[in-house]
Amino acid sequence: MPTVPTYQDTQQHVALRPEYTEGLTASADADAFGTAIGRGMQNAATGLGTLADAVVKVEQPTPPRIARRNSATGRARRFMARAAS
Repeated sequence: MPTVPTYQDTQQHVALRPEYTEGLTASADADAFGTAIGRGMQNAATGLGTLADAVVKVEQPTPPRIARRNSATGRARRFMARAAS
């Protein structure tokens, strides 16, 4: 019948930690898992949302009354009215 080889401890001392690794530490903080990337993407999305709101405000049509007041002919009429009075 075949026999299964077994492990025989030939060393008297087995180190729990390999040599020259005392200075290495394992740290698994949130930044190691990409938290900073997520924050950056969130800030970019907030900025793009603000940009979109500004673009909508710029593209909104001006009401006719305000457009007339700001137009060149409207300014000329007001100037002539002030000059005549």
